[in-house]
Amino acid sequence: MCEWGGGDVHQLPDLPSGPGWYRLRYHAVNMDEDSGAEDRYLLQIWPQPESVPQVVKSTSAQLAYWCGAG
Repeated sequence: MCEWGGGDVHQLPDLPSGPGWYRLRYHAVNMDEDSGAEDRYLLQIWPQPESVPQVVKSTSAQLAYWCGAG
């Protein structure tokens, strides 16, 4: 995985279920804040059959911007 803007590259560990389809959930906190608070991120990965990608919930103006809605 690469950091946003071409930063450092991070290797994911071997996934315990081996090759196959996985679901990823990405959490970000403070992305829209101008308060100087540090952004925090969490990536969760688990095996799941192939499915259509979807945004389950978003309150981020940044996501809306990058998805072309802003």
